[in-house]
Amino acid sequence: MYGTISNSQDQPISGVKIEYKTRNSVDSTFSSTDGTYRISLPRGGCVYLYCTKEGYTPQIFGKTFKSGEEVNYNIKLNMISEEVNP
Repeated sequence: MYGTISNSQDQPISGVKIEYKTRNSVDSTFSSTDGTYRISLPRGGCVYLYCTKEGYTPQIFGKTFKSGEEVNYNIKLNMISEEVNP
């Protein structure tokens, strides 16, 4: 699984912590300076992603994938101030 994490203006966000959980494992990684991330998932099934960064509203996502499938999953995070003052 791979993708880009960006804000509401489509600007990449670096340093987002991505915790991911499958049926058999829990692990984490961070988005790079260009907002990209990559997670190695050994089997098909369901993965849950919990994305956090200070100043942004945390997001939880669930995604189902097939064994060996390369899944491109882009994520948007909203700044906390954007949600308080839309």
